[in-house]
Amino acid sequence: GPEPIPASWIAAGTGFAVGMISTSSGPAPPFAATWDFMEVTTSDTTTTTTTTTTTTLPQGIELNVKPYKVKGVHHVDLRWSGATTETVDVFRDGVVIAAATPNDGAHTDVTGNKGKGEYLYQVCEAASSTCSAEVRATFG
Repeated sequence: GPEPIPASWIAAGTGFAVGMISTSSGPAPPFAATWDFMEVTTSDTTTTTTTTTTTTLPQGIELNVKPYKVKGVHHVDLRWSGATTETVDVFRDGVVIAAATPNDGAHTDVTGNKGKGEYLYQVCEAASSTCSAEVRATFG
C-alpha cells in the first residue's frame, strides 16, 4: 500500500498537491476522469489535511450527420464541435475527403452516388489522432 510521507519533507506553513497528469496525445477517454488532490499543511503542533476531488468530463470532437438526397444524389451535412485546431480533416469510410478544411463546425459531402448506401464519417483535428467517433449515414 501507500507509504506515509516523512514529516521532514513538509516545512511548517507549506503545502503540496498530489495528482496524475496524462501525457497521452490520443483522444480523451469516453468516461469522466476523477482526480483527487490532497493538500497537507503543518504547523508546530498540528497537521491539517484537505482533500479536493475534481471531475473532468472527457473532451473531444462531437460529430452529427444528416443524410438527405437532392435529385436522388446522396448529400450528408456534417456538424461538429470540440475541435481546437484551425483546420480539420474530414473522413468518409476511412479516406480523407476534405483535408485541412476550416474548423467552422460544418461541411457538406456530396457523394455523387444514388440509390441505397451507407457511409462512415469522422472528423479529426488536422494531421492528428484527435478525432470524433465514427458516425454512420444511411440511405435506404
